Amino acid sequence: MTFKFEIDLSRTIARCKIPGEPHAWERAGRDGFRTFDTKANKEAKKTIQQFLKLANPNIDRNPEFGNFGCIFLFATLNKRSDVDNLAKLILDACNGFVWKDDRQVVELYVRVERMPAADPETQIFIYRMPEGG
Repeated sequence: MTFKFEIDLSRTIARCKIPGEPHAWERAGRDGFRTFDTKANKEAKKTIQQFLKLANPNIDRNPEFGNFGCIFLFATLNKRSDVDNLAKLILDACNGFVWKDDRQVVELYVRVERMPAADPETQIFIYRMPEGG
């Protein structure tokens, strides 16, 4: 699958392609007042972090300041995954890893291609926003 999208590559700090069916964030469970993440979410977040680290070994991890932009491209066979839950899993996986908190993401582009003949995959592009952006 080839996606057509142009960004200023000089601001890109990380990019990677994750083969396989994209995983959407699943609603977390509750135990009284405590909220916990599902096992599937934890495993999917770990996979995202591993692919980002492998593809971008020199990434400046967990910067406390600055804003980020992201492009997430999903090719999926699943017709039930919501676009917001696909994006949320990646944003959460990058908390404390790429940025301190996903509130630092001020620009987000997401596209989902639901194609029966496509090879499922996730493409991630993360870039720094210019000062004041």
